Amino acid sequence: MYLWYEGQPARALDLLRGLDTRYPSNPVFLQRIAEVQHEYFHDHRASADTWRALIARVRAGQVSASRLAEVRARIGLAGELIDLSQPRQAVEQLQIVITIGQLEPYSAQALAQLELGSAYDQLGDRALAVAAYHAAVSSAPADDPLHVRSRARAALREKPIAR
Repeated sequence: MYLWYEGQPARALDLLRGLDTRYPSNPVFLQRIAEVQHEYFHDHRASADTWRALIARVRAGQVSASRLAEVRARIGLAGELIDLSQPRQAVEQLQIVITIGQLEPYSAQALAQLELGSAYDQLGDRALAVAAYHAAVSSAPADDPLHVRSRARAALREKPIAR
């Protein structure tokens, strides 16, 4: 509510940090902190650091639903790395997600492929980007709640612009 209704993202961030401190095994709070840092503050470094903190908790066995949290964190981190012009590191994160394989949320693999296409485009490797975009389209679930298919098709139509 502090985000979209009250327009107080700093207050929302404080509340989320308090919840994360109180319930550190719940990955949702760190996920949401990273998302708020990205969406409301456009602070890609802070968001990337938050995603890294979640990955560290997963690796330390401190988080519930650890595989799901790891996949979400690595996709989030990859997106931030792309925004920070670090596509090679993004590719590494996304390849880990793809290696983990299909799991809930069932859109994770499709989203990882979509981000992988973006990273390859940033690296200037259009052939690998196109292959990743096609993989995103084919691996998206039937209901495609994240609109991966349409986003991948749009990326396929656009001429890549090096960032």
